[in-house]
Amino acid sequence: MLSAVKKQRGMTLVEQCIVLVIIGILLVLAVRSFSAWIQNLRIRAAAESIVTGLQLARSEAIKRNANVRFSLVTGLGAGCAYLNDNSDSSAWHWMLSTIDPVAHSCPNPGSDTGVIQAASREEGTGNSDIRIKATMASITFNGLARISSAVTYQVSRGGTANCGAEAESVRCLNVQVSFPGGQIRLCDPAVTSSSDTRKCE
Repeated sequence: MLSAVKKQRGMTLVEQCIVLVIIGILLVLAVRSFSAWIQNLRIRAAAESIVTGLQLARSEAIKRNANVRFSLVTGLGAGCAYLNDNSDSSAWHWMLSTIDPVAHSCPNPGSDTGVIQAASREEGTGNSDIRIKATMASITFNGLARISSAVTYQVSRGGTANCGAEAESVRCLNVQVSFPGGQIRLCDPAVTSSSDTRKCE
């Protein structure tokens, strides 16, 4: 007696096409989320660089009991200029000094001209289009760590119009320096809940 041969059945062409379409859709969604995640990391790195510079300027002013200036400049070295107030710029660098850095052609830190420290925008953000918009390009902390007026630095990718509140969107960040005490905080302008500590003032 012959045993019945079991018929083996694989996937049909239609089933394979459906699986490929599903995989394609998942890949598209994953790439979109990954791209936003990378941009958010770069925005956070730029914002944290600004926070670090401001905190250092504040502590140096207290330590020296003297005025210390935090400046956003277009470059490090001869030909530098202050960023325009309230204007998005992707060509930004920050500099701490006891002098006007632009008047001294933004000399190297540690020189006898009064520059304490400087940082390039490429540190942590690469060559991405991370932009800074400041209400004031240069602020001065006095020996009591006070400033003359409040300042906000908006960190975005090509302007705040490209930022959103959705989970998969690029999130802008603000750095706020309060008047007169000079307290520095990082906040998210997309947060609207008054009970959320990330909300900007």
